[in-house]
Amino acid sequence: MSTILDSLSLIIAGLLIFINVLALTYYWQLKEYRYDRMFDFLRFDDGLYLLFSPHNLLISALILASAGLQGSYHSPYSPYILFSYLFGALVIQTWIIYKLGLKRPQFTAKAIGIVAAALVISAALIIWIQISYLLPLITLAQIIIVSVLCLALAIPTQLAKGYYINKATTKIKNRSNLISIGITGSYGKSSTKEFIAQLLSTKNTVLKTPRNINTEIGVAKLILNKLQPTDQIFVAEMGAYKSGEIKTLAQMVQPQIGVITAINAQHLSLFGSIEKIKQTKAELVQNLLPNGTAILNGDDANCRTIGQELPATTTVHYYSIQPQSDASCKLINDNTVQLFDQTLTFSANLPAPYLIQNLLPALLTANLLGMTINELTQAIPNLTLADNTIKTYQTANNITVIDDSYNANPSGLQAALNYLSQQTAANKFIVTLGMLELGKESYQAHKAIAELIIKHNIHCFVTRHTTFQHFTKAAQALNTDPTTNFTYIENLKDVTPIVLQKIQPGDAILLANRVPQSLKTALKQPQS
Repeated sequence: MSTILDSLSLIIAGLLIFINVLALTYYWQLKEYRYDRMFDFLRFDDGLYLLFSPHNLLISALILASAGLQGSYHSPYSPYILFSYLFGALVIQTWIIYKLGLKRPQFTAKAIGIVAAALVISAALIIWIQISYLLPLITLAQIIIVSVLCLALAIPTQLAKGYYINKATTKIKNRSNLISIGITGSYGKSSTKEFIAQLLSTKNTVLKTPRNINTEIGVAKLILNKLQPTDQIFVAEMGAYKSGEIKTLAQMVQPQIGVITAINAQHLSLFGSIEKIKQTKAELVQNLLPNGTAILNGDDANCRTIGQELPATTTVHYYSIQPQSDASCKLINDNTVQLFDQTLTFSANLPAPYLIQNLLPALLTANLLGMTINELTQAIPNLTLADNTIKTYQTANNITVIDDSYNANPSGLQAALNYLSQQTAANKFIVTLGMLELGKESYQAHKAIAELIIKHNIHCFVTRHTTFQHFTKAAQALNTDPTTNFTYIENLKDVTPIVLQKIQPGDAILLANRVPQSLKTALKQPQS
């Protein structure tokens, strides 16, 4: 009997190990296998909740109790103790998977390698130790095993990244006639990149970074694989999680023009302060080619400061949505822009009116590169955004959908909520997991969002526990019943049926930051 129980215990331990390895690899992949992002994740609310959630603590307690009891009492009932505790842990884990889904990575070569290596190491430990009461501890050791594997892979990854960056830099330097444009900012850089690339492509052969490719390795591989001798202009979006990464990108891309769209608290927990974010974004315009041009958001105080600190050899132009601004490109009214000493009247099919702020730097850039007012006027109506950026549409059931699920930063989410509030809809909803990597400013940022939601009588479906806690606290601070405006949906599988049950024809809904694809699909389908 004990042999059968030992075998069953081994199978259960194997299942627990496999589930843990998949989940841990998923979280490392989500943080791009970067120890700085993973450390940041674990030291703030989301990671702490993951580590110390009641069900995870209960699983850990069962496993540790199993090991402790067997190690202390070598009784004939040890196989029963081992099996009982491991089985209990598996039951709880199965319930978690049922409620929240199985956390597993996208199976890239790197992820498969980490999973396979972790499982092999775990199997080797089980065979080597051959002490039954240590078996449960091996199921908990996966956090160490997977983390060590991910950190070990950082060494060859850095070597490979350096190789690709050097090759890409050489390729760019050998293209003396290529015009390179770099774009960075806490938000708005993707749509700005799209507008710049589409305007310039009406007269030039343009290569742009696709979708959300904006890291050193991603841009380097694009240059090596896609940049052709016939390309005249390269438009590169540049992102960063720490100081120095924009500088590396700029030195690789060699931009003559650098655009900074705005600076806010996005990724604040990684940088530590707004000042460090500003310094990092400034690396783009500080590393332009000689006599380069910086195009900066004149409505952003941090961008103004960056412009004032640049050397006299760098030409600085500002853009603004304020008619009274001294900017080179400024919005006069909803469809009129003053571009230097000329007036441009346009018609644009923008999915949200606040995107005009991202059109202005594109107009300024294109004009500096030779496009006339007439050419710009003709090109603007044809501008579109990539699939991963905001779009607004009406469903067959007369529901207005504002799909801004690509990202959510404090300024962008506030702008989207204000746009939702302007809709002539019977009821207004938002589905969101909230904003990530804001560190100690997370509550204040979510409090501002909660105040907007309550002010405009919007109902919010929240898919992240920490966000719901922030919203609840903010509502209570305003002496408002949190359940009036906020509903927490723990299981992502429940999001679609719950939302569809609430929303009616004539309503409007904002999808903000990582909304389940099933909801997007369901909203587009006619409902009976």
